[in-house]
Amino acid sequence: MDDSDSIKTSLLLFDKIFVEYAKIETIEKLVIILPHGKELLKKKLNEIEQLEKHGLVEFFDLKQLGPIPQLIENPSLKHLFNRYQESYDKIHGIGERNKDKDLVEVFAEFMTLDRTGAQYSARFKSAMFNLLDPKNEYIPIIKSFETDSKTDWEVSKETILNIVFKKFPVIPVESSIDDFIAFKSNSDIKLRYYELRDFITTISKSNLSLKEIEDKIEYLYNQYIQSVAYFQKKYKTSILETMCIATATIIEDMVKFKYSDLVKKIFEIKSKKYNLIEAERNLKGRELSYIYKVNELK
Repeated sequence: MDDSDSIKTSLLLFDKIFVEYAKIETIEKLVIILPHGKELLKKKLNEIEQLEKHGLVEFFDLKQLGPIPQLIENPSLKHLFNRYQESYDKIHGIGERNKDKDLVEVFAEFMTLDRTGAQYSARFKSAMFNLLDPKNEYIPIIKSFETDSKTDWEVSKETILNIVFKKFPVIPVESSIDDFIAFKSNSDIKLRYYELRDFITTISKSNLSLKEIEDKIEYLYNQYIQSVAYFQKKYKTSILETMCIATATIIEDMVKFKYSDLVKKIFEIKSKKYNLIEAERNLKGRELSYIYKVNELK
């Protein structure tokens, strides 16, 4: 609905996103309130279409799954289902209830109800898919958590992901899909991605509170950024000094045909670069290095 939402940003943490179509007619009426709303909606629909062609987005219809016996047996599922139904029931007839109100006020009420309903809907459907398809893992993407019950807010992967997402840049609709896929396919980026996922899984099983987890992520991430800056400066200076010395000796060695010394100088330069890579792998906060690399996409 606005520039703060990005499907590509969500895909930085997931292999594929499952989406449902809302009533497009309602959305078209409401986006006219936003600056360049119609233009943005058109771009986003085109982006979704392109991502679907690349297998990164898949549409689904809950009705296609048929009866859900687990719903009756699982109190947690039933609670989430009821909460999302309550929210969307309030949306029905929103225009009729607000005949005398300004469209901006109607839009504000719609967005509040939609956000609340959407997060319960996503949580319910993810839980349901995890029951029906245990081979894969389904996690709801929640932009803002709305609840009036403390029991609904607990440490889990979805809540930790919400903290991580805050550190991600918003990838514009106009950004190249090919460049995005190339980034995710890079072997080094993949390794960092799996390290982050492992960190999220591990910390979700800890006894830390959400605030403590948020503080830990903040601490480790800042530690990593500062360490990277220090090591890059240190090793760049070291490599530059080596290259300055080596250039003169390489020329001299070539004149004197000392090829063994020539190879040694070149190897020394490569060794410095290798040491930088090795040092980076052992930095504190390395498990959050994927976030650092993602922010380089800006």
